[in-house]
Amino acid sequence: MTFLELALWRSSIIEREKLEWRRMASLLSLTYNVNRGKGKQMTVSDFFPFEEEVSDKELSSKDDVMDLVAQVERLKDNIAKAQDNGEQTE
Repeated sequence: MTFLELALWRSSIIEREKLEWRRMASLLSLTYNVNRGKGKQMTVSDFFPFEEEVSDKELSSKDDVMDLVAQVERLKDNIAKAQDNGEQTE
């Protein structure tokens, strides 16, 4: 396993865990708010244990969108190369 494959694998595990926590936080906030009475209303972010990643860059122009598309394409190419290299070594 190459370093890139290891990094991608680790990243996918973290994202999967965040997705499960988002689901659980949604259920927790729903359950809390249904049974809260007149107390404070809780949101999903109150139960989510990870820090939300805040993007400080807005997509305000076509150039911003095209830059984002180019980044995604580069990432796809890197993943494809890593998969091709993994298939050749096995």
